[in-house]
Amino acid sequence: MLDPGRPGVLYYPAVTAAALGVGCLDLGARANCGFFALRATGGTPSSANGMAGLVAEDGKLYGAASTGQVLCLEITDRTPCAGQPYAPVVRPNHDLPGATGSLYLGGMTTAGGKVFVSSSPQTSGSTSRQRPPWAASTRPRPRSVPGGTRRTRPAPAPPTTRTTRSPPTPLPARPTACAPRPPTADRR
Repeated sequence: MLDPGRPGVLYYPAVTAAALGVGCLDLGARANCGFFALRATGGTPSSANGMAGLVAEDGKLYGAASTGQVLCLEITDRTPCAGQPYAPVVRPNHDLPGATGSLYLGGMTTAGGKVFVSSSPQTSGSTSRQRPPWAASTRPRPRSVPGGTRRTRPAPAPPTTRTTRSPPTPLPARPTACAPRPPTADRR
């Protein structure tokens, strides 16, 4: 993310052994211009191991931590925003303890002054083993039936009566020719 007030300054998600934060690179000077810690790494049961998705909105940089929390940095003075880290807004993602530096699978964007976060947790890399409500199966659960067998649907009932149908009624015939067009006086 380029700094809108400092030409040539680039911000990127960064992780150290002790903290998640924002790294700064001065492209003009070809030099590092700092690291701004936003949250300590570690934690239980969900561990802050990485972050991704820096976006700028209203003078602030926002990123998503592997815990699902939103992290924030004031761009002008490069300090953490008041009250951050904010509550998790997505499921944890690569947040197993001891996996510092794991890649966060997801991203962020802004639209209409709002920040949107996505997360694509992998089942092997997250403390959250629950399926989200939108992924729940709509199939009926198996149930016991007499005789000890299990079925997911009741067996279809055998036909009891036979239905006969009469042939369809034919449609009326269409006219084969159209009436000629009446002459007009001002035809050119």
